[in-house]
Amino acid sequence: MIPDPTYYTLAIPATAETSKNRATTKVPFGTFWSGCRYQQVFNASHFSKLPPGGGFMFRLYFRPGCGGTQGTFMTNTVVRMCTTARAAGQLSPVFDENLGADVLTVATVPLSAANGYLPIERCVPNPPLSDTLAWYLFMRLRTPFLYNPAKGNLLLELLISAHVPELDQDFENSPILLEPSAEKVDGISSIAAGSTNALSAEVVNPYGLVAQVVFAPFPTLSVTPTDTNLVLSWPSHPEPIRLQHKDSLDPSVAWRDYTEPGIQRFELTSLLEIPRASLQARRYFRLYWNSPQVGLPDTTVEVGPEPAPTPVIP
Repeated sequence: MIPDPTYYTLAIPATAETSKNRATTKVPFGTFWSGCRYQQVFNASHFSKLPPGGGFMFRLYFRPGCGGTQGTFMTNTVVRMCTTARAAGQLSPVFDENLGADVLTVATVPLSAANGYLPIERCVPNPPLSDTLAWYLFMRLRTPFLYNPAKGNLLLELLISAHVPELDQDFENSPILLEPSAEKVDGISSIAAGSTNALSAEVVNPYGLVAQVVFAPFPTLSVTPTDTNLVLSWPSHPEPIRLQHKDSLDPSVAWRDYTEPGIQRFELTSLLEIPRASLQARRYFRLYWNSPQVGLPDTTVEVGPEPAPTPVIP
């Protein structure tokens, strides 16, 4: 049985999975600023379901707010993540003072769109209709961020060079609206200014955007024997991970990317089936990712020459 990796999908706050905050905010996607610098902090307590050591955050979602009828196009959006000692309600108005040493650019998007369309009548029923809880605003983090809650709180920064709203005659009264967290109770807060080059915030809010985040586990390589093959499997995320191999553990022998055909990549699991008949000699495999993130744990395992590794026999 090929093991399935465990991914973690967390709503922040957790109550957002089943309830809707009918309050709204225009920041950061629906403002009338020409651009925006935005920071939002999530207290580490929101991530208690992650395994020890945390996980790789690779997807981020937001929700439209009740009453929004517009969308917006955004140019040259930069998304950054880091661990911070600042907690909700304690962000410095000076943006750079909130950034941790592991700050990482996780996405650079030349052009993106945000849909804030959610007519107010969809939110009137109590409980609201199920589609009001849908996470329509999606961001893919092309360089996943390893977040360990034991090291601090999580800071999100958005740098949006320009907004280009979908204009109509009613835009002034019904811009794109986002769903905020409840004030002062959800362990989330935010600051914003009307320029990507801003040094200090123009707006300080005791709330932030309700969010959903998806984490991948720290990748491990599994070996599953079958009647005819050995199956190597590993999590498909974070995507930059490469399968490498070599014929000896001698340090002078370099690892090589596995370029032979046969790797199958599915949404959650990637795998390689190796015919048993082809394994006439030992081969060694590893997962490799040269991440730009500062402070990642060292997972190198030193293997001595004796005793020799025991081959896996189905």
